[in-house]
Amino acid sequence: MDEEEKQHRVELLEEAKELIDDAIHKIREAVGGTSYADAAHAYVIPSLEMCASNEHGWLGKQPYNCDELIDYIENNDDDEEEEEEEEEEEEKEEEKEKPKEEENDKPSSL
Repeated sequence: MDEEEKQHRVELLEEAKELIDDAIHKIREAVGGTSYADAAHAYVIPSLEMCASNEHGWLGKQPYNCDELIDYIENNDDDEEEEEEEEEEEEKEEEKEKPKEEENDKPSSL
């Protein structure tokens, strides 16, 4: 992945974080003063905040969030991973062909 593509991906994730923040504000506004406000503040809003960033006041954590994805894109080279995946696929294809070759080598029974 070249630097331009990395930057584009980071920008998309930064935009996603902003959209999540907008969604949180809209949810708060929509449920404010209703019987659903407690549920939104207990479950929906924390989940969204944890998806956006590591910077939140909750004890929990999502396995991955936008900040972690940004860090991964900025600090890792996907080309190496793509090469490893291609090698794994080739090995799988070779394994699939081995039984066929072995079957063809067996003498046929009359």
